[in-house]
Amino acid sequence: MLNKFPNLHITALIILFTIHSIIITGCGSNGKKPENKIDVSEEVKTKNKKPTATIQKEIKKTLDNDTINDYSYDATGKPDPFVPLITEIQPERKTTKKETIDGPLTPLQKYTLEELQLVAIIQSGDKLSALFEDMEKFGYIVIENTLIGNNGGIVKKITPDNVIIEEDVYNSSGKLEKNIRSIKIQSQE
Repeated sequence: MLNKFPNLHITALIILFTIHSIIITGCGSNGKKPENKIDVSEEVKTKNKKPTATIQKEIKKTLDNDTINDYSYDATGKPDPFVPLITEIQPERKTTKKETIDGPLTPLQKYTLEELQLVAIIQSGDKLSALFEDMEKFGYIVIENTLIGNNGGIVKKITPDNVIIEEDVYNSSGKLEKNIRSIKIQSQE
């Protein structure tokens, strides 16, 4: 192997010797500092040492001389920079008499009767209950006197084939009147 590259062995030794000499001279220490560098760290340390009382007096003097200007910002009439520029406007929802008397709306009161679908009527003993689904296929079980629909509807009666709901609607003259609706089970196809 050495016969093919006779100078390789010598070149590798020269490179190793050069690296070794650089490391030794760079890392070596003879205890002397270089003469062209001046050690000013001791001078700086002693010059910058002030008693804390002196520093506190200087700060107090600076504050007493009003060298710091007071600045105030009046935001009246200016937009809030943290509010998004584009927001979704929620339409105002009219509250009904039932909502103000009975408290917040139940999930069934947030839908119109057209958005609810009667899926099943369940008989338990002599009592009947009905199963309604919303548009997301989430089910609600109702019994008589359950509030349903966004027009203040009340389940008046549940029969084996339909549910009778009484709700408040406005007629053509704007007067509030009771409307009775009968909802039958929708056929499953």
